[in-house]
Formats: sequence, C-alpha cells, structure tokens
Amino acid sequence: MKVLTIKQPWATLIMQGDKRFEFRSWQTKYRGDLLIHAGKGIDKNGMKLAKGILRESGKLIIVLNDNDIKEMIRMSENGEKATVVLERKLDGLLTTLEK
Repeated sequence: MKVLTIKQPWATLIMQGDKRFEFRSWQTKYRGDLLIHAGKGIDKNGMKLAKGILRESGKLIIVLNDNDIKEMIRMSENGEKATVVLERKLDGLLTTLEK
C-alpha cells in the first residue's frame, strides 16, 4: 500500500472529505488504496486558511501535541475526564478566531 505524507491541516481536511485534490510535482499512474500520514510539520498559512473554511462549514481543527496526548492518557488511566484537555484547547482556539 502507498503512503502519502501531508502536513496539517491538509491531512485532516483530506480525511474529512473537505480537501479532494492533492497536487504534487511528480506524476503517478497509481490508483488504489492510500494511507495519509500527517507529517510532524504544520503549514501555518494552511491553518489560517483551514480555520476560515472550517468555521464557515461549522467544523474545527484542534491540534494536539505529544504532551497533550500523554496528558489525556494519564488522565484516562487515573479515572479523570481526559476531555478536559480538549476543552482547554478548544477554549484557546475559539478565543483566537477572528469574527
């Protein structure tokens, strides 16, 4: 199976069906199943654009880093609500969105 590495937010947008095309400088005749790998880097301009697009369609992107994931796992293992991490991230995101 082929794998394509794509920076965020584009990988998420592809998986959600909000981005249907990916253009590359090389050609391929491959047609078939494809894994989308969200690369470590983030396209900052893409994030700004995606926030606007997703705001219009009623969707949000919340970026979690390794520490967020580790904290959520730790909280879950301790019987705490791991969604607190998501709520905190969401609050931070909503306060930065332009009206």
